[in-house]
Amino acid sequence: MDPVILTAYKRISPFFWDEDLAARTSDVFLLARKYNVINGMTFILHDHLNNMALLSLLFDISSSQINEDMLIDNKARLQLLLINIHEKMHQLTTTFHPVKRADNTKKIYFPSAKAR
Repeated sequence: MDPVILTAYKRISPFFWDEDLAARTSDVFLLARKYNVINGMTFILHDHLNNMALLSLLFDISSSQINEDMLIDNKARLQLLLINIHEKMHQLTTTFHPVKRADNTKKIYFPSAKAR
C-alpha cells in the first residue's frame, strides 16, 4: 500500500514526504520513481462521513527548498482548497447517489439553483 496514504490515516495535519518515508515499506515508490515522484506534501481531510480526502503536491528535488517555503507560506490556503474541493465533490456525488440515513431509509439530494 502507498506509504503516503498509510501515514495520512494517522494524521490530521499536512506533512512533507520523500523517498525516506517509502524506504520502510512498499513498491509504490519504486514505480513512482520512474515518473520522478519522490518529494511532496500531502494535505489531509477526514470528513463527517469518515471519508479521507487527500491533496498531494509534488515537487522537483532541485527546487525543493523554494517549493517547501511556498507550501509552508500557503499551507492554510491549500488546506482550505482541499476542503472546498471535497465539499463540492460531496455535493456532486449526493446529487446522483442516494445517501443512507440512520433510519436505513434513502434520501436523494438535489442541489437547488441557489446552492450553485
